[in-house]
Amino acid sequence: MTVIVAEFKGTQKVVADLKNLSAKVVSGLETILDNTAQEAKYFMRGFAPKDEGTLRDAIDVTLRKKGHREIGVGGSMGTKGNPLPARYAIILEDGARAHWPNISNLRDKFGLSASEAYLMAKGISTKPTIAHKFGAETFKRISPFFERAVENFLAKVVR
Repeated sequence: MTVIVAEFKGTQKVVADLKNLSAKVVSGLETILDNTAQEAKYFMRGFAPKDEGTLRDAIDVTLRKKGHREIGVGGSMGTKGNPLPARYAIILEDGARAHWPNISNLRDKFGLSASEAYLMAKGISTKPTIAHKFGAETFKRISPFFERAVENFLAKVVR
């Protein structure tokens, strides 16, 4: 009986190269996420309602963790010492008719303090808020940027 033995040399190097490649891919994708998040921040600031400067200035990358970025209004901001609830952006995104909303409902729905809910109610009651869709428009515009960046990066890696 004849026995055929195949011996692979250099497997340790192949495994090390694959681990190195994996680290490069993760690092590269994190960089792409950072760059895309910064671009999204600038797009969103540009699409925000022009008369909402405090809100526009508050837009930032609000959460950064491995494989994940969030862009939006980063906490309460002040205008003449009054806090602007971060969740006010939702009202600007979706719009609202001029009315005096139930402060308790605002507080519960958006997780606001009583003073933040009062300020939001006061803003809603003075004039109708037209839906601006600045968040939706941002992500519609930024998606192709992200997709191209990932495609180009992976094309370089697999060459």
